[in-house]
Parts: sequence; structure tokens; C-alpha cells
Amino acid sequence: MQSVRIIVDNLKCGGCEHSIKRRLLLEDRVKNVDIEIENSLVIIKGKALNENHFIDILTSMGYPPKGSTNLLQSVKSYVSCAIGKWSKS
Repeated sequence: MQSVRIIVDNLKCGGCEHSIKRRLLLEDRVKNVDIEIENSLVIIKGKALNENHFIDILTSMGYPPKGSTNLLQSVKSYVSCAIGKWSKS
């Protein structure tokens, strides 16, 4: 099993964590997603993983690689966070 580690911006809470996990687990090759909120770290485990593909997904959700956030991405992250809190079960 392969592991991809990405440090992201805008990772704030359990709602963010839930949204990210839910989205990344939709990918066929992803078997597990671990998130360290305190370190802003997303760890993706699976087979034949492409880091750039996951960076694109995370960026589109408002969680770009550390140090590359713009205003639109910050707003997107708040929306993902709120959706994650609301849909958490």
C-alpha cells in the first residue's frame, strides 16, 4: 500500500476533516484517509496514488497545499467545513 502526505491550508475542525475524508474515499484507489487537524496533514493510503490528483481535489475544496491559499479557497474551505459539520453522522 502506498501513502501520500499533503500539508494543507484552511484545515480547521472536524467538519473539514469529515468533508475531506468523504470526498477522498470516493476515489477507487483510496483505501483509507487519516487527517491530523493540529498539523494540517492529510494522509491518503491506497494503491497507485497520484499526489497531484489529490492536490487538485483538495484545492478545489478550499484546502490547497500549505502557503498557497487565496481568498476564494478560504471561502470554499468554510463551505466544506460547514457541510462536513452538517452532514456528519
